[in-house]
Amino acid sequence: MKKIVSLLLAAALTASMFVGCDSGQTAGSGTGAQDRNITWGVQGPVSSMDPHYISANQDIQFRALVYEPLVFNKTISENPDGSTVTEIQHRLAESHALSDDGTVYTFNLRRGVKFHNGAEFKANDVVFSLDRAAESPFMLSHIDGIVSVEATDDYTVVITLETPRPAFILQLTNIYIMNEAFTLEAGDDIVDKAMGTGPFYLTENAQGQRLDFNAFPDYYRGEAEAKTLTMRSIPDFSTMLMAFEAGELSYVGVPPADVGHIRDSGKYLILSTPTAQIFYVIMNNENAPFDDVRVRQAINYATNRRAHVIIARDGEAYEAFTMVNPAMVLEAFMPDNLYEHNAEKAKELLAEAGFPNGFTIDSRIKVPSGIGMESSAQVLQEDLAAIGVTASIDVVEINSYIADLFMGNFDIGVMAITLPSHMTFFSQIFHSSFIDNLNMARYSNPRVDELFDIASVTVNTDERLGMYKEIINIVNQDAAYVPLNFGINNWALQPGLNLRYPAHSMEVYDFYWE
Repeated sequence: MKKIVSLLLAAALTASMFVGCDSGQTAGSGTGAQDRNITWGVQGPVSSMDPHYISANQDIQFRALVYEPLVFNKTISENPDGSTVTEIQHRLAESHALSDDGTVYTFNLRRGVKFHNGAEFKANDVVFSLDRAAESPFMLSHIDGIVSVEATDDYTVVITLETPRPAFILQLTNIYIMNEAFTLEAGDDIVDKAMGTGPFYLTENAQGQRLDFNAFPDYYRGEAEAKTLTMRSIPDFSTMLMAFEAGELSYVGVPPADVGHIRDSGKYLILSTPTAQIFYVIMNNENAPFDDVRVRQAINYATNRRAHVIIARDGEAYEAFTMVNPAMVLEAFMPDNLYEHNAEKAKELLAEAGFPNGFTIDSRIKVPSGIGMESSAQVLQEDLAAIGVTASIDVVEINSYIADLFMGNFDIGVMAITLPSHMTFFSQIFHSSFIDNLNMARYSNPRVDELFDIASVTVNTDERLGMYKEIINIVNQDAAYVPLNFGINNWALQPGLNLRYPAHSMEVYDFYWE
């Protein structure tokens, strides 16, 4: 299995994962008629308008407004138990077929779809976009496995894979289609230009402070009800929330500490939804004493997950006993055995490992600055103290923090990440080929590697599920990480603004004024 992203580029992608939950992922403005402008805040200017070279959360938001993929992963309902139902929706593709051996996908494209400059969308644009994405280190995890992409006519594209890949259709949801002629003409300037088939087109770039958009009148799913949009760069959470309360933003992602205040005001519509984002503790499995599974298991038992939810997440999360949330991730399972909070069991394991009186973590607990995770480190510090493990806290600038974790320059730290909603993508935190990458625990188990490699090309669903269940139980037994909690997204909307679908799949196109 290939390492899919270089160290620095992957670090940038991981930084965007940090801000996905609490950052005001999309935000907007005021009450009014259906054509009222929607304004939202993001944590900085868009760094690239090129959909194949994105590195931050605001870049992802921009891409979703202007560009589209062949297929889209949409959450369409929520079950009584809190789990969700997702489906692959056809967007630029009208339908697709898969060969019996699982290696050839044939996509029938929508006819009459227009790019924002009026050019018709055709198969050559798909071939061009997939070939171009294959050159980007940001896209390699999504393009991996493709042998060839061929246009058999203007509206048919055939993608051939090296081996069957059950999650390939999910990979494809992250490859957005560009117009070949426009992109080639723009050359290197494409980083500051945008022209897709999406529901909105860019009208003004105000020097990194603001981006303005209009609804695309020829959008094939119908013109958006929100006719104009504004994306504002507001790096600070508190400033973003104040702007929302002042009526300057239409909607905002509310950090856990502020949910009670916003809810108690009674002024706004609150949308809450569970997420696949996991907050967790990383132990460097290569460094003593964390190279001893008994020490890692002890810390799992020592962790008071309920306290982490109440104190570190202000109650706006739910306890996690696995890194892979079965309610959100396809083909995932709960482990057979869970690490319930048990300080005495933790002390017994430490004694077996040769630490009857505990130990001191000289390198301290690392935590990134500025993204609201310091309280997680403080609760972890108390959990460890209860079993005789002493540690101070080291708050590190986020880019330096990520680089340290990728390179293994740490012993223990706290982290948050969101991965795509299929088990195969969790190889990135468990497979040894991703050490120096998203496998920041530097965890290695040959059986886990083997199972991921085989499952990724296994077409038989029952066989594949059996492999994933074995993986979950092995990594749980090995205590590679300490899962803490799964995040909850809370969105506040100004009076009169609403959303047609659950907030799991929040798209600006789905907003409407009542």
